[in-house]
Amino acid sequence: DPYWFKVSMYYDLGTYTDFVVLTYGDLSEGIPLVRVHSESIFNRFPLKDDSYKEKYRRAQEEIVKNGCGIILLLHRDGRGSGLSNYVLSITKDVETVGIQQDARDANGAAQLLSQTLPEGNKTVKMLYSSTSRINLEGALENQGITVAKWVPFSDLDKKKGHDVIQYRINSNPYYLNKIHVEPASLDPSKKYIITGVGSSEAHARYFCYLVDKFQGDVNIKFRPLTFFQGSDAVEKLAKDSHLILVSQGLSPHAAVPLNYWDPKETTLFTAVTEKNSNEEKAAIVKSIREAGGTVVNCPLEDEYLTLIRFVGPFCCYYAMYQYLSTEKFLEIDQRKLMGALFRAQVKVAPSSWIDAAIECSRIVVVGTYNISSYWHNLVYKLEEGPFISMVRATELLEFAHGTFQNMEHHRKKGVNTCVVFVGCTTNMEALAQAREMLGDTYPCWEVDSDLKEELQILEFETIFNYLVLAWIDKKKIDQVEWAGKERQDILYSHTPSLQTPSSRSRSESRAIVSEVEGGDDGVAKFTNDTIDMAKLKTKLSSSSQ
Repeated sequence: DPYWFKVSMYYDLGTYTDFVVLTYGDLSEGIPLVRVHSESIFNRFPLKDDSYKEKYRRAQEEIVKNGCGIILLLHRDGRGSGLSNYVLSITKDVETVGIQQDARDANGAAQLLSQTLPEGNKTVKMLYSSTSRINLEGALENQGITVAKWVPFSDLDKKKGHDVIQYRINSNPYYLNKIHVEPASLDPSKKYIITGVGSSEAHARYFCYLVDKFQGDVNIKFRPLTFFQGSDAVEKLAKDSHLILVSQGLSPHAAVPLNYWDPKETTLFTAVTEKNSNEEKAAIVKSIREAGGTVVNCPLEDEYLTLIRFVGPFCCYYAMYQYLSTEKFLEIDQRKLMGALFRAQVKVAPSSWIDAAIECSRIVVVGTYNISSYWHNLVYKLEEGPFISMVRATELLEFAHGTFQNMEHHRKKGVNTCVVFVGCTTNMEALAQAREMLGDTYPCWEVDSDLKEELQILEFETIFNYLVLAWIDKKKIDQVEWAGKERQDILYSHTPSLQTPSSRSRSESRAIVSEVEGGDDGVAKFTNDTIDMAKLKTKLSSSSQ
């Protein structure tokens, strides 16, 4: 039997554009499932890739299953910039054509939706594509529409978390646009100690690189997390230095360095806000801000469900760049950055390289300075995402000092190694020699970037993110119930008791907070200005960083 949708037509006098709204069922009964669908001229042709046309069909099916729903059919080729502009944006440098990456009118869509919904029932479930949620969230909120559930549109494995990973990777450029951090100048007369928890070590090292590039003669030293355990020297150091800590999820191990420093002399880069549902985490953030320390927030708060994170590591780099850069970031720079991120997927390794890498499960990442001083997260994501047996990172000129010989040894035993060159075109002579050394024996893939050196890590991260997604999808790797999950807390939850000295200053705080996606769990309650951090060991929830 057919399922009938009611058709309503709207005409925008300002843009001379027609809009079609399809409704099914009684919208006053239950929670309507809503899809905002951008119509494309590509749907008129019998293309090999008909995924977008398939989304329209699936939206109809899901709405019928739900019992009621709405499809807003909007003419928005090229994300609102036109089909020709869209084609140019994925084949040319964005600054050449001056394309706005997403010109779709989310506010107009939200207003149409509000007009369609019955009075007194402004709650919906949203069926969304990977790039649409960010823009729709604020627009729906402005119209007083409550989203009971966001339902991702993905063909990837939901039980293994692949659909969530795809959404997070695709949304990164939009989260980036929401980061606005006030620049800061470090004090040359001060001593700074910086560390990062887990893969945030890469960000701590990137911070040091930016300080050297933009702020010159500043006394800053990176120290690994284990440096802060059980050392009398650390207590002495904490009395005459400023701590910079990077921990996206404020894991229990963050307590190790925080145990020593006055919160007034602490700068924290984290995704955790004072609204976090974990009261201990929220209290740490609150205590630093109230004492006069600095908290720099960046998305995505509580980025859990999967083992590997994609939004937090990506956005933290950019927050640090805004925090330390002394250069004016022009609109043309922003367009070039956004264009590189949106085109990153086409730079992913060819399927032949991915297949070879999956078979041997051995990858060597080769790069040059400066990128090699802070690229650690590229390696971590290959370890945590596809669980590759061997990942090694080496500099181009160090490649022949042991790494190549190791590769040859295993090749002669029947196990090959795949190589990826990252940003190596800065030394074309050495790159050519490395190619000659490897010959046709090893599968090689080269990744480069035309962005400013300090921003290239954002493009490399994005390219590697898509590589990880392709790999875990092919191998059906479970990122929700991952191997070792049941035993990781034995060491992960280890942390010393941490007390907040009553003598710590409560001066007015200087907080630098970016516009980020807030949590849905409400505001934590606080009973006093100090924290009993001895409870951290048992109460801080698990987090990958």
